[in-house]
Amino acid sequence: LCSMLHKLGHEVYHYGTEGSIVDCKEHIDVQTEKALKEQFGDDWKINHNFVPGDDYHQEWYKNAAKGIDERLQNRAQIVEPGIGYGVECMINRDKYITYRIFESYTWMSYCLGRTEPLEQGLFSVTPNYDVVIPNYWNPEDFKFSREKEDYFLFFGRITSTKGALTAAEVCKHAGVKLIVAGQRQDGDAQFDPYDNIEFIGFVDNEKRAELMSKARAVFTPSQFHEPFGGVAVEAQMCGT
Repeated sequence: LCSMLHKLGHEVYHYGTEGSIVDCKEHIDVQTEKALKEQFGDDWKINHNFVPGDDYHQEWYKNAAKGIDERLQNRAQIVEPGIGYGVECMINRDKYITYRIFESYTWMSYCLGRTEPLEQGLFSVTPNYDVVIPNYWNPEDFKFSREKEDYFLFFGRITSTKGALTAAEVCKHAGVKLIVAGQRQDGDAQFDPYDNIEFIGFVDNEKRAELMSKARAVFTPSQFHEPFGGVAVEAQMCGT
């Protein structure tokens, strides 16, 4: 997103961890690399549990708010892009951002349908500033391949809601190899009983493109209502 906005000539300010490399006018450190490793360990790219209320994230929010306040100068209209969180955040929209961008029409309809008061009837009135802008990718991050190798792939957060164990069970019964790539997010997805699985953890963009382009197929067996499901699109961009 930063790269796209920056290339279009917008002023982009990125608030993130020390050492981040982003296309922007200015990067502002809101958390140190030392704090990141103290919180998640040296293998933070493999194991990363997001707990908004912990000390690490509270410090992040405080520093981000300070940095934003110093640069806003009362000239910013705040818009929240890529909404994919649950409906509990929609119930009282006064507590959250007014101008919202959803990842898909399916997700916007789902959220509004779950949160609008019943007395409004079946056809609720959607604020005309609620819009949908689908997710976005840099085509240079992917490569197309017609030649496939003898493995299947699960790519994404290693959590029960993403269905990693479903993919593992299918491949076990089929007697085929499954490569699992991504960050472990909870302890539910345990692959110890499966000897047909190769867990490789976090991978960068280049390795992602290689894995996706060579796989026989990519599993996306989500166990919840996906706001968008980007991995399916990424796999198709690689011809898989």
